[in-house]
Amino acid sequence: MMKPALRSNLLLLLLPLFLFGALALLRAEWRGVEIAWLLNSGKVDVEASTLKPVDRLALKTEELLPKDARAFFFNPFPSNGPKGGFYEMRLRYQLYPRKLVVIDPGQEFDFNTIQGGDYVLFINTAEEPYSMERDMRSAFGLVELYSRADNAGVVSLYRVASVL
Repeated sequence: MMKPALRSNLLLLLLPLFLFGALALLRAEWRGVEIAWLLNSGKVDVEASTLKPVDRLALKTEELLPKDARAFFFNPFPSNGPKGGFYEMRLRYQLYPRKLVVIDPGQEFDFNTIQGGDYVLFINTAEEPYSMERDMRSAFGLVELYSRADNAGVVSLYRVASVL
């Protein structure tokens, strides 16, 4: 027979393990509920819940750009970092065989290389909305083809109508 003090000490040791397991099970159940909701949802709800801003921009850009187009992507993050590298590679993959020129933040860039008929892509984070985009719109005759704003920021696609 176990002494009452030993039994209560043992129960106190097992209680955190039980709580940890119960929370992990609850988290797994909730994830299952989210997935079940997505399976029964329409295309719009599924895309809104699963696509990242760069995915939306890449898909829309692929749809709107001709195969021989040249696009300039102003990356909000350095391409040698994880997020900026992901953005660049995602767009390069989706837009192949179109020519994609990626401009990193702080990188020197000759704006005279942008010609009429080229395309300009922006992903603006919520912390710095429209920073480079505003300057480009005032310097070039940009025609907006696509723009979407949400909690993560703003993604935009423009066609260059006139140059400096």
